Amino acid sequence: MAPTTTVRVHAGTRDALSRLSARRGVSTADLLAELVERREQDEILDQMNEAFAHQRDDPDAWQDEKAERDVWEATLIDGLADL
Repeated sequence: MAPTTTVRVHAGTRDALSRLSARRGVSTADLLAELVERREQDEILDQMNEAFAHQRDDPDAWQDEKAERDVWEATLIDGLADL
């Protein structure tokens, strides 16, 4: 078991965490860990989407991105899926 600590939350948040963890059959600590991990992943995806949006605004950079994708997509016909 990983070490734990105390975190202050609003009473309504505590109650919601308790309901969610009970419904899922996990501890509140495990639920919180999962929620934090998911939020971190969401932020990474948001940053990636923002970077791609900026890249699309630069025609030369977007053309370079599309050319690289074409190179990678050529690997789809390399026959490895048949193995």
